[in-house]
Amino acid sequence: NTQWASRFAFGIKLAVTNAVSVAAGTLKSLSDEQNHKSDAARARDWFISSYPLFGALAANFKLIEDPLVCTRGEIGIAAVNASIQEIYINPAAGLTFEECKFVMAHEFLHVGLRHDARAQGRDAYLWNVACDYVINDWLVDMGVGEIPKRGLLYDLELKGLSAESVYDRIVTDMRRARKLATLRRLGLGDIFG
Repeated sequence: NTQWASRFAFGIKLAVTNAVSVAAGTLKSLSDEQNHKSDAARARDWFISSYPLFGALAANFKLIEDPLVCTRGEIGIAAVNASIQEIYINPAAGLTFEECKFVMAHEFLHVGLRHDARAQGRDAYLWNVACDYVINDWLVDMGVGEIPKRGLLYDLELKGLSAESVYDRIVTDMRRARKLATLRRLGLGDIFG
């Protein structure tokens, strides 16, 4: 009976997913209900149970969804602090579940690619922008989640370049630098942290 087999397989998958979630600390017990969680918390859980590349990082980061913390830190959408292993998602940004997946993957790639250590004295704002271009290109290609409606830094002319190469282009291209300065004034340049 194929219907029984598929239900049995689904049950095993659910049990293993919940067991991994308990081990990661995202569920208190196997009977813990998940439906009261925010989209960001559900996205974090999705990475842990379904996407090993980001799941290892997601399991080690505390999710902070406090609007006051985000306001004080000037976090419009999201940011990550690798040194204290916290990821910040601003609930006021109104991200959907799929947008949360994109944004969280973006933040985890900053950590995984060691962007903090690779900055090497570069202008922090422009370095972050350069890294954002690279990360967003990767995520669009990978098809992880949905691009947030609020926008992102993405340019096909920069496709396939390293963050260092993108940074060098930004600092030598005055037209692009003026555009980025405009984004900064609008509060969009630091859209992903």
